[in-house]
Amino acid sequence: MTVEELDKKIADLQQVSVLKDHKIADFEKALQAARTETTKLLIDIDYEKHEIVEGAKVSAAITMYKTRLQMAQEAQDCNTSKFCVQ
Repeated sequence: MTVEELDKKIADLQQVSVLKDHKIADFEKALQAARTETTKLLIDIDYEKHEIVEGAKVSAAITMYKTRLQMAQEAQDCNTSKFCVQ
């Protein structure tokens, strides 16, 4: 190989190296964007899970109080309750 051919080969390899560096930078940006999006999604999922759990607690409390109210009303109705309070 001549000196000119070696210089061209070196220049080509340097250009390939620069292109690879740019591609690596693009992949790193995409990876960071994916990580950010994943973090946001996990936060949203955690919030939604919290909302569902809190809603279930409220529903359970309402059901419990309705049951207690119904039991109290039945206890006061002497026609239907064996635990009539007079």
